[in-house]
Amino acid sequence: TMALKMDAVALRAFLDEVFPQVADDFAILVLEEDYMEVVLKVQDKHLRPGGTVSGPSMFGLADVAAYLNVLSMIGPKALAVTTNCSIDFMRKPLANTDLIAKSHIVKLGRSLAVTQCLIYSDGLYCHSLYNPLITNLDGSKNMKTFSATPADIDKKWILIDAEGVVLGRLASIIAARLRGKHKATFTPHMDMGDNVIVINAEKVQLTGNKRNKENYWHTGYPGGIKSRTTGTILEGKYPERVLTQAVKRMLPGNRLSRQVMTNLRVYAGAEHPHVAQDPTVLDVKVMNKKNTRV
Repeated sequence: TMALKMDAVALRAFLDEVFPQVADDFAILVLEEDYMEVVLKVQDKHLRPGGTVSGPSMFGLADVAAYLNVLSMIGPKALAVTTNCSIDFMRKPLANTDLIAKSHIVKLGRSLAVTQCLIYSDGLYCHSLYNPLITNLDGSKNMKTFSATPADIDKKWILIDAEGVVLGRLASIIAARLRGKHKATFTPHMDMGDNVIVINAEKVQLTGNKRNKENYWHTGYPGGIKSRTTGTILEGKYPERVLTQAVKRMLPGNRLSRQVMTNLRVYAGAEHPHVAQDPTVLDVKVMNKKNTRV
């Protein structure tokens, strides 16, 4: 384990000295090894139309929390910068309540750090998940591109309920998860995505007239071209094939994609045999109101 190199007082002084323009907006609540909590004192300048905190304000809070969390472990390195990040907005925060960012260091290397940050309204539920990649921890001016190795890959299990979700939107989200593009450490040539379990694939929604679209294949014999509509497949013996093919065709046509597809498990009904893996539920419906159709 590593000892803290900067305590809350030292971090406060560093923030006041280096970033005086925003220092008064933030306060440190908790500081422990590899973990800290930072609060954003929500004011009118942080709000947007609709009576909620703006995305840039939430991004700034998460970035400050991750930055200070890393500095507490490595010391005052002003040139440490965020070079890559991903953020998932889950719920709308309250306009009249302070926001709290809970930052946890996932990996701390010699020149690179990976953190994860959850943002909450004070006393309420999580609003967003922020995954930044902070580099240049040694203070040098030479930036290096991070390339993940097998030892850096952390595959998780996620569970998605496809009932009522639009097919194309669901397939694009699954494809990104399988590739690992939601991670700050994404490396194009590595299989670093999550294991995805999809249930209720037979209840996906199709917009427009796509249910009547013909899907063709050939038996290999003369005159052996055949077709079947998407609706017929969904009502047939193997409805999960519709979603599987949609995801497959959103991935590159190479060996890596064929390997990535082995991490996808699609089931027509609500049951699945992966309870032992304790998958995390990913609610696609709340990510965007256009993801569902009534």
